[in-house]
Amino acid sequence: VLQTSADAISLLQSSEYPGKRFISGGDITWDWLFNSGLGLFMPFSGFTNPQYAFNMVQFFDLAPLGIILAVYMMVRQKKADFLLCSFLLINGIFMIFCLVTWPHWLAVATLLFQVPGGRMIIPISFINVLLIIRVFTLWPKPIGWKIALALAVGISAFSAWASFHYCADAYFAHNVAVLLVITFIAVFSICQVRRFLGPFLLGLFLCIGGMINPIARGTACVYDTDLAHEIAAVTAVDVGRWIVVSDDNTLMNNYPPIFGAPTINSYNTYAAWENWNKLDLTDSAKKVVNRCAHFKIKAITEEPSTFSSEHGDLAEITLSRDDVKRLGVSYVMTDFVDLQPLNTDDIQFVPLAWANGFIIYQ
Repeated sequence: VLQTSADAISLLQSSEYPGKRFISGGDITWDWLFNSGLGLFMPFSGFTNPQYAFNMVQFFDLAPLGIILAVYMMVRQKKADFLLCSFLLINGIFMIFCLVTWPHWLAVATLLFQVPGGRMIIPISFINVLLIIRVFTLWPKPIGWKIALALAVGISAFSAWASFHYCADAYFAHNVAVLLVITFIAVFSICQVRRFLGPFLLGLFLCIGGMINPIARGTACVYDTDLAHEIAAVTAVDVGRWIVVSDDNTLMNNYPPIFGAPTINSYNTYAAWENWNKLDLTDSAKKVVNRCAHFKIKAITEEPSTFSSEHGDLAEITLSRDDVKRLGVSYVMTDFVDLQPLNTDDIQFVPLAWANGFIIYQ
């Protein structure tokens, strides 16, 4: 990996973001560690902006069940299991990093200084699942029904509290009821009635995973739109450079590349200097484009180009009409913005197509 990706790693490390990003931990709240129950509703409810949905992705881990079972089993058997102890240690370190700000030297020493707490949730929840599986392999006998009942009630209530405390927009009576019932059955089955666990979890995960777009609804909403057909028709005869101009969001910046249209401001993993070096950039502008980021081109104007970044992975740009030409742009896709008043003898914006709320200019 280091050998074949050396150039990409070097570009990332020399970037303003994430290369110069430094994370000291303590950037998430406790409820984020225990809200995997929200995964029951994500495929069916739009209670979060699609741009931020990935921040809520984690394994359905029934936390803190795995931690409790691991400790309980080792105490009962009076014997430490190396793998369980390793999982618990790593999980403990990760959780502390998420919740508590660390000294600079410790964040560097543990190599966690590049890891946002929100991204740490995925390995934490995965380890929680591994803990449950490991307990299964070492302790195949069911736990007493009284303890199983107490765990099922306690973890169901705690999961509901944490989930809806974290995401109040998901708080509805039917969501609370579903989370409580599903979590209760899952925990009780794991602890006591294990012969029903396989069919139950199979149905549960087919529901959680099988209902996610595009598995449930297909990809027609991406490939079979009028806008898709128009972009494909253009790229079939001319693979020129594109930009997407929108002051709303950056979601559409990655749409033209699906159909073979090279788009300058699609998501940039690292600075595309072969593009930006065509412009006469100031040092501050170079810092803005030197990042792994979404590039929002807010407008094309007659005024000089401007570059700004309010936070790490978003660069906001207004491009001058002349800089659009310097970048070698052949096509502009914009959300119903009239660019023809910018026409000059040398630069012409010619509308080619209108589709799905967007205009394509040549």
